[in-house]
Amino acid sequence: MTVIDDLNGSIPESAAVQRRLWSADPEGWAAFSEPHTRPLFLAVLDAVGAGPGIRLLDLGCGTGLLPALAHGRGAEVLGLDIAPALLAVAERLVPEAELHVADLQRLPFPDESFDAVTAVNAFQFAADPVAAFGEAARVLRPGGRLGVGLFAEPDRAESTAVHHAMSRLSPPARAGDHAPYALSEGDNLPGALRSAGLVVTDDGEVECVWAYRSQDDAVHGLMGSAGGTRAVEHAGARAVATAIRAALAPFTDRSGAVAMHNMFRWVLATKQEDVMMNG
Repeated sequence: MTVIDDLNGSIPESAAVQRRLWSADPEGWAAFSEPHTRPLFLAVLDAVGAGPGIRLLDLGCGTGLLPALAHGRGAEVLGLDIAPALLAVAERLVPEAELHVADLQRLPFPDESFDAVTAVNAFQFAADPVAAFGEAARVLRPGGRLGVGLFAEPDRAESTAVHHAMSRLSPPARAGDHAPYALSEGDNLPGALRSAGLVVTDDGEVECVWAYRSQDDAVHGLMGSAGGTRAVEHAGARAVATAIRAALAPFTDRSGAVAMHNMFRWVLATKQEDVMMNG
C-alpha cells in the first residue's frame, strides 16, 4: 500500500514541528523504542474490540506496530501520522494497511467512517487536543469506540528522569513542542474526551518496561525520540548523549543492561448516537 499524502502541501506550524521532531531516526525508533509500548498497544486493541469485521484507524501510528497487531487480529486497518519518515517504515511492517500523512486536527476521512479509532501517545502532541478528539469522534460511527493510551502521572514513570535530563538542554520557550505528560494528570484526559462529546466507558493501566541490552542502545533509541531530537537541535548530540547516560545510571545493572519501569493508562470512550459531531 502506498503512503497517501493528504496535506496537499499545506501543514500547520504546530504539525510541522511534530513532523520534524519525530523524523530524526525512524529506523532507531522502530528498533529501540516502539516495541516497548507493545503491552499498551495490546490493551488498547482489546478495549476497542479489534478483530474481524472492524474497520480501525490508528492515529499517530508511528512505525506501524499497532496497525500490524490489529491486522494480525483480522481488523481492516488504516494508519495516520504526520511524519512520512515513520510511515515509510510502517509501510514495510504492515503493507496491508492504508497509510496517510495528515494532521490529527484535520482527518482526511468522511463522517462515520470507522468502527474503532486508536491513538497511543498521540493526542498530547496535538496543538488542540480537544479539537483532535472531536475529529476522532467525527469519523467514528455511532456506537464506535475510541481507545487512547498515554503515560500515567510523570512520577510513576522512571523514564521521566531521562525526559527531564533532555528538557534541561532545550530552551524553556520550546517546552510546549514536546509535552508527553500534557494529558496525564487528574481528569485531563477524561475531561478532554467529554469536551469532544464522547462518553468514557472504561479505563485501565499497563506497565511498559523500557528494556535495552546496553546504554548504547538506550541512547540510540532515546535520542531518536521527539524529546531527544529537540535537545540535540539546541545542545548537540554529544551533550545529549552524556545527559542521557547520567540519567540512566540508576536503571543500569552490572551487565550494562538498562530497564525503566513506566506506568501507562488507557481510556475507552464511546460515540453516542445522539451526540452532535464537529463538522
